[in-house]
Amino acid sequence: MALGKIIGTSALVLAMALGGCASNVSTPESLRASGGAAGSGKASATDFETVKSEVTFEHDRHLGARTATGPEIRYLDPDRNKWLDGYAIYKILAFDVGRSGPDVVDFSDVQIRVRQATYGDWPQYNAAYSEGEQFELTRTDGDVNCLGAGSCMKTEIVGIDMTMDELRSLAERDILAFKVIGKRNSMVIQIPQSYVQGFLAAVADQEGNAQPAAAAN
Repeated sequence: MALGKIIGTSALVLAMALGGCASNVSTPESLRASGGAAGSGKASATDFETVKSEVTFEHDRHLGARTATGPEIRYLDPDRNKWLDGYAIYKILAFDVGRSGPDVVDFSDVQIRVRQATYGDWPQYNAAYSEGEQFELTRTDGDVNCLGAGSCMKTEIVGIDMTMDELRSLAERDILAFKVIGKRNSMVIQIPQSYVQGFLAAVADQEGNAQPAAAAN
């Protein structure tokens, strides 16, 4: 069963400042920098401890479901245009859909959520691959923002679906890379090992805690 059918679709809205760049922009160089962002003494937004501390947890007691959400990282695809066109935003989400009962915290389902903005045609992403393996892809949302003079930015949001066990296995890679392919475009997402392992560590702490996350109203 597709993860999107279990969890439902979340309404996400692209909110980018047109005059500047977010502080968590990742590039291939900064992804591989062992000491943080390339060329700086500051910790990267994808650093293990940074990611672990920024994972948030929600518990919907009505649905019996819990969600773990990693921090959003804006990633510049070097093969795409500059400015806003070519930025992708990714984050990892894990879901405990209550299969094991209300007293057991078990984040069994994972989705890597990717948001791509472009001034070109709708990419219509429909497939995701990593090192020859195909992953199920769910289209979760889309948005159009027209700035005038016929210039419209199109945002497409997709989710790469997998199990928690699969993510743990993929966390052994130095860089977890996916190629997301569409009818009119494709993009490559590169997630550093520190991000994946920081996310997994936060989830493991939550699962090992005797007291589940506080219930939301």
